[in-house]
Amino acid sequence: MFVPARFSEGQQALEALLARDAFVTLVSSVEGEPFATHLPVRAERDGERFVLRGHLARANPQWRCLAGQTVLVIVHGPHAYVSPTWYAQPDHSVPTWNYTAAHLYGTVRLIDDPASLLALVADLAAHYEEGIGSDWRFPGSAPETARELAGIVGFEFEAHASRSSTNSTSITTPPACAAPSTACAHMAITRAGKSPR
Repeated sequence: MFVPARFSEGQQALEALLARDAFVTLVSSVEGEPFATHLPVRAERDGERFVLRGHLARANPQWRCLAGQTVLVIVHGPHAYVSPTWYAQPDHSVPTWNYTAAHLYGTVRLIDDPASLLALVADLAAHYEEGIGSDWRFPGSAPETARELAGIVGFEFEAHASRSSTNSTSITTPPACAAPSTACAHMAITRAGKSPR
């Protein structure tokens, strides 16, 4: 990931990005070819370690090849097109794209024993249920639980290096908007850091 020096971000920005949206892309090599899986994770600082925990479907071949290789986790943040028409002098401007993203590099430890897998899924579910105001919890003692857990493999990703970037165009001159418009409203949202993905 190429990151211009002026756009680099620190650890706090990374953790804020994951708190906003922890649906990441896990990239590794499977039989010599790049392979990617999109999945939710739970980010956590464990002492000096920064880890992500999640799980993959057991039918997904990626988990069988994770051990022993450095893998990439892509964290996706908000992004939006920036039109030259949003500037007072659009003929002297160029289109660009505002975005925030992070690349984490590290290793994976698989989690496959039933007790640890149950704890991982329960924690992940509780975290995201709380986020929507729900008190539902993963039914660890339900008859179907063992069968459901048998269909997944858990993992813990430990980040050894990261690169984060926020490419945010500085707009010092208000756009030439004679009346409210979708474009101007979109730019205002983007500048506030609340642009939809």
